[in-house]
Amino acid sequence: MMASLAANESKARALPFISVDEAGEFVIDPEARKCLEEINVPVAVVGIGGQYRTGKSYLLNILKHGPEGESGNTTSMNGEAGESGSSEAQPSTSGFGVGHSVQACTKGIWLWGEPVYVDNKKMAVLFLDTEGLGSVKASATHDARIFALTLLIASYFVYNSRGTIDSSAIDKLSLVVNLTKQIHIRSTADGKETDVKELQQYVPSFMWVVRDFTLQLKKMGANGRSLTSRDYLNHALEDQKGMSKDVFKKNAVRRMLRTIFPEKDCVTLVRPIAEEEKLKDLSSIPWSDLREEFRGGIKRLRDRIFSNLQAKKLFGKALTGPMLLELVDSYVTSFNTGGFPTITNAWGRVVEGQCREGLTIAMDAYNNGIRKFLTGEGAGIVGGKLMRTDSAETSRDQYVFDEDDLIRIHEKEYANAKDILRSKIEHVATGTNATKFMGEMMKDLGEKIRGQFKKIKDSNRSLSKEFCSQLIKKLDKEETANATKAQEAALQNMRPPSLPKPALMPANVEVEGKKAINNSAPMTEEEKKKAMIQEQLNEIRRMKQAKQSSPGGTSGSPGLKNNKSVTSRLRLVQNVAERTIKRYNAEARGPEKWDILRTYPTPQLYPTDITDFIVRKLYTN
Repeated sequence: MMASLAANESKARALPFISVDEAGEFVIDPEARKCLEEINVPVAVVGIGGQYRTGKSYLLNILKHGPEGESGNTTSMNGEAGESGSSEAQPSTSGFGVGHSVQACTKGIWLWGEPVYVDNKKMAVLFLDTEGLGSVKASATHDARIFALTLLIASYFVYNSRGTIDSSAIDKLSLVVNLTKQIHIRSTADGKETDVKELQQYVPSFMWVVRDFTLQLKKMGANGRSLTSRDYLNHALEDQKGMSKDVFKKNAVRRMLRTIFPEKDCVTLVRPIAEEEKLKDLSSIPWSDLREEFRGGIKRLRDRIFSNLQAKKLFGKALTGPMLLELVDSYVTSFNTGGFPTITNAWGRVVEGQCREGLTIAMDAYNNGIRKFLTGEGAGIVGGKLMRTDSAETSRDQYVFDEDDLIRIHEKEYANAKDILRSKIEHVATGTNATKFMGEMMKDLGEKIRGQFKKIKDSNRSLSKEFCSQLIKKLDKEETANATKAQEAALQNMRPPSLPKPALMPANVEVEGKKAINNSAPMTEEEKKKAMIQEQLNEIRRMKQAKQSSPGGTSGSPGLKNNKSVTSRLRLVQNVAERTIKRYNAEARGPEKWDILRTYPTPQLYPTDITDFIVRKLYTN
């Protein structure tokens, strides 16, 4: 079934697709361009052509909306009409412009702005209405170019005429003879025309719709045998007997139509309504008021078109909206520069455009994959560490990685990007073109990703420096606090019992040039450090006094015991440094972690003067 035909009112209208400016050049409308750029599925293109003022636009509106119009249920793309909510549906009042004068209504090529999506085929159907042929205001060259563009763009071409397929009707299609001049398959230096048989694979399926048909096919066959409409077309395209220039000219057209369109069909339609006056404003007539034979013919026409409708293809590759647009751009440029469309050149442009798009998609996939790791998703799996900061520059969560881990992430995402690009190129390029584009695009991808990865590594290095600097300060603070508590407890346990515990001194009291700390008041970390230093100095004084009171002290003397306590305290200082470094090694990340560690000397944990003083005492006493 097809999707709704008018889901978006802003798009459900006819758009000028290819028009002619004042300088006589073809111009692609920006709105139509945008419409095609948004279609990322294969597209089938139904185009209609024929003489001007023969009801092409009316017929295309019926094909687009379906016999029941928009007022009821939509019609499936295989032609099975649903039940209409109203018998007064008018399928042609909303669609391509329909005129009522002898002047041509459609100029250039128009596009219905909302594609019809076919669910069971996963493709979108586009409808093209073209400027009528033979207008008094258009030249033969202009007609030939419009006709050629329509055939190059469409995957199914409907030719609309009135009456019968006679010599006059054949003569009106004489411009088909010039197709081999208007369309080139490949560039030729000698200016040779395109081989007709070779052109077959590049033209659409052909449907000839004969309007206001009055003949009785049932009586036209041999021995009274009935003819099908397809039989009627094939019979009309047979060469006619005669040697005149006129017969020769018309037979050339017949041969061209037989050869260039291997897939061709025909549907005949009776006059939709008997009253001549009503024919002048046919679009205003309700569907139910039209002749039953006409409505049945329209039903057969839709059945045949949509049951056989295929996506537009070139070189075996189905075209999406952007690919079709690139193709049309190339054809229009060729006409505007005084040349003729060359199919292989246009296809090369499509392939290159698709490869460039594949390169962009591959780069986006690489960047998105890397970004997921750098901002958290999967970071823990590969060893990333979260760095939180209050600075405005890095307010979001960011992860820091060791360089080996970062390289593994890069290689994984690079391989994925190459697979995406390779798939895109293989989808559109064939033969030597595939090898050429594969090499060029992979080289470009490698250069772009290497440049991007350098930026990522530089950013990771910067984050590593910031993260590791913050980490070493944090660990220093925690281990210093732990060491302070441990040493205070150790000093209390090792104090000689013969010496009284020194009294607490008031705050800001000078003791041998240093301020004492009032332990009764809450102390900062810096004040705790100073208190510890003062306590160590006092302890050393007591050790000196004990040594002087017992110059020949034994192993059990207070002096020796106190020397051991100093050694113990020094060992504690070393253990604190070891614990800090061990924790740092476990938590630090990135290429800057070792450089940051080298800037962290052990004496930072404690003042250099006191540690040096303790060491000197150990080796001089």
